[in-house]
Amino acid sequence: MNQDNDSFKLIDFPNRCRLPEPRAGHDRFGRDRVHGWLDLALTAETPVHVAAGFVALGVEVGEPSVPMIRPMVHTADGKLVIQGSSLKGCIRSIYEVITNSRLGTMPNKPLKTPRGFEPMKGRELLKGRELCAAGRVFGAMSYQGLVSFTDAVCDRKAEVGYLRPMHSPDSEQYGDHNKIARGRKFYYQTCRVAEGNKRTVTIQRAPVGSVFTTRLTFKNLVVHQRNFA
Repeated sequence: MNQDNDSFKLIDFPNRCRLPEPRAGHDRFGRDRVHGWLDLALTAETPVHVAAGFVALGVEVGEPSVPMIRPMVHTADGKLVIQGSSLKGCIRSIYEVITNSRLGTMPNKPLKTPRGFEPMKGRELLKGRELCAAGRVFGAMSYQGLVSFTDAVCDRKAEVGYLRPMHSPDSEQYGDHNKIARGRKFYYQTCRVAEGNKRTVTIQRAPVGSVFTTRLTFKNLVVHQRNFA
């Protein structure tokens, strides 16, 4: 594992990728596969901010103490939300590392992805290429995944917080001398930020201890039993 600065860390790519496996379709429930749902309650151990994608006046989102703020998404009755697609993408990025899968997205240009770890294109599926583990479970271009999440709704009111800019690593930090990406990028938690720091931005966030409820639905999954003794 590479730890290059105080903003992010890189988890190195292995020497080789895993061999692909057959993928399940959506036309039927396989008798030898697992289907169902899990109702989840996710507790925030650090403040949580998932941006809505715009900047608003504080008074417009119930935060009159600040002039401008980056809000989160809300339900119709004003509850904070982590959108299901955002939650799925976050979990997928971790699953990709655990299963040594191909990347879901490409790294920043001009860097290249190591051979065997590139995101799968739709034309590859049409030619009969099989998917990696993350592609089979979470989906790929022209292929629907086997799991889905509903929007996660928070049980607490929002609070005002501060977040410093999380800059992308440059080519020298993220790639080797051949401009090939060295690993998968994960940002550190940046919740402890001094309010007087001019480089911070004001955000709307869920406080520590908040509980987000969501439902994970799955179908046609295979359960691998392993002996951890």
